[in-house]
Amino acid sequence: MKTDTVLAKLQPWFHHYIDSFPDPDADVRRNFELKRTHTARVGEEIRFLAQRLRLDAAETALAEICALLHDIGRFEQYYRFRTFMDPVSTDHAALGLEVIDRHDLLWGLNEADRSLVREAIANHNRRDIDSGLERRTRFFSRLIRDADKLDIWKLVIAYYNEEVKNDAVRIGLSLDNTVTAKVFDDLMAGRIAGKEDFRTLNDFKLNQIAWVYDLNFNCSLERVRERRYLQDIFRHLDGGLPGVTGFYCRALSFLYGNSTFA
Repeated sequence: MKTDTVLAKLQPWFHHYIDSFPDPDADVRRNFELKRTHTARVGEEIRFLAQRLRLDAAETALAEICALLHDIGRFEQYYRFRTFMDPVSTDHAALGLEVIDRHDLLWGLNEADRSLVREAIANHNRRDIDSGLERRTRFFSRLIRDADKLDIWKLVIAYYNEEVKNDAVRIGLSLDNTVTAKVFDDLMAGRIAGKEDFRTLNDFKLNQIAWVYDLNFNCSLERVRERRYLQDIFRHLDGGLPGVTGFYCRALSFLYGNSTFA
């Protein structure tokens, strides 16, 4: 079956699945809509990237399938645990693969594309992409990671600006005006911090600034520059915290000086 046909079948299924959970309360409905909207916007971002990277129609549809299903585990996660914080609930990517298998969602794809979608979803939220992935699968994994980040930046900044009033975005982190030493040490060493080490919202914000080092394509970096994501996040950090301003300035220098990506 052609990838665009599979995508066309999955799109209505996705909404039916979200609406099929029994008797969700107001909190669950609000957070289901948060993730439904996020998924739609990640689809928009991945179409933009696909166009800039000159993917053909079949490859673009495959990328859109990755986007549509990348967070499919979030709905069961929130329904069961009332949190989006993986370390205190479950890995939402792994849960998503269980949902995909349970409903046989990829049956219309050939074996290579089924494996590609599964690996892209499995790797979309990891600190690092599996180094053993073959070239094409690695490309799509990089693509969904960038598209996901581009919209998460938009969402969290809307939350910091109090345009989105939903504390689930904060994933249970403390509002203490501190930075966790382990998180800061990892970031200063050039590593993306582990979610399991986050304690404060400042940890989360600093890690989001560091995401700029984890982008894979020039067109993703251009998107961040155009939207001024790093500047907006820094406005919601206390520049007086030790090392924070220097860390931000280095990230900004990387963002505006880098043109070496594909």
